[in-house]
Amino acid sequence: MNKRLLFAILAVAFFVGAILRFMADGIAYGVMLLILAAASAWFSIKSKRD
Repeated sequence: MNKRLLFAILAVAFFVGAILRFMADGIAYGVMLLILAAASAWFSIKSKRD
């Protein structure tokens, strides 16, 4: 599996987890998952350029 696909899958998983945590009033945990989703998406975009 290439890095770009792996980071894209991680970004989607973290984003869905963050949405579910915000719905369950886990604000701090949801923010952490959003940060991880953004980082995964950034790494996915960066690995595309390499």
